[in-house]
Amino acid sequence: MTRAASRAAAVTALLLCWAVPPAAGQTPAEPANAPALGAEQKLLIYQSVSALHKNSAAPPGFRAAVGEQVPPAVELQPMPGAVAGLIPSLKDTDVAMVEKQVVVVDAKSRTVLAVVSQAE
Repeated sequence: MTRAASRAAAVTALLLCWAVPPAAGQTPAEPANAPALGAEQKLLIYQSVSALHKNSAAPPGFRAAVGEQVPPAVELQPMPGAVAGLIPSLKDTDVAMVEKQVVVVDAKSRTVLAVVSQAE
């Protein structure tokens, strides 16, 4: 194979990899509107939401991870007003308690923006 043909094959392989969506089991890309949360903010979110919302089991096939779509079986509630007032980037978000984790979700797209655990 000539050098030019080898280079063309490499470029084609790279383009194919770039155009293919992540395979099942791979983590999706982080949403552009995912909030950057500090440890104190995560603690506030966890304490506030866990006090107000019951814990639910995850529906089959759903894993709470940033970038994932939340299925309709997961009941979402608006972010508590006190939290949204202290962390303005969470104003248009919903939340759910799933498997003892607070799942912060974009209210319009149902995309997971953050997952907060008690241990954080």
